Amino acid sequence: MNNSTSSTGQSGDPSELWWQSVTLAELEEATAVIDEFTRESSTPPPAVSPERFARAIVLRMLCIDAGVVDALIAHADEKSFTLVNRLQLDADSQNSGIDAYESWLMRRHDIGTGLKTCVTLLASPLRQAIDAKVEGFIRTTMEHQNIFFSILFGRGLQKPLAVPLRASFRSPAAHAPGNSTGHQSLK
Repeated sequence: MNNSTSSTGQSGDPSELWWQSVTLAELEEATAVIDEFTRESSTPPPAVSPERFARAIVLRMLCIDAGVVDALIAHADEKSFTLVNRLQLDADSQNSGIDAYESWLMRRHDIGTGLKTCVTLLASPLRQAIDAKVEGFIRTTMEHQNIFFSILFGRGLQKPLAVPLRASFRSPAAHAPGNSTGHQSLK
């Protein structure tokens, strides 16, 4: 058994040996896997697992297109921008734009999860560079959630919402002393 430790200090880290099970067929279908996972019209959860998506991203990055993560993030940001503009310009408050944006936010969260899994499969120097991009993507996703809620509540819509992602809330455990409302200030 290999007793070496990874850069994270864990022995037997699955990311150390994942590449030993890669096949040419997996490399050939990497683009299709990425497209299926990021498809805007598919219903959550994606038919492709975040782990399979992450492997496809890493394979494309290492063997075909080093800029695949940048291109994916740029596409996701462009899609979000388009949907936000559509919502802001939709004066008649049609729920179709709201539903499309809500669906896209869930897909965007799935993409962030898959990209975070991708980071664990990379070697240390590349891991750090990609992790910074993925963290930025996840932060932007949370900002888009805030935009979505402000648009919804600004219109006074009564649309039932799915439970927001847990990552979008602060921990309730740390309340400021003397704050009778229990709310923390947002900074």
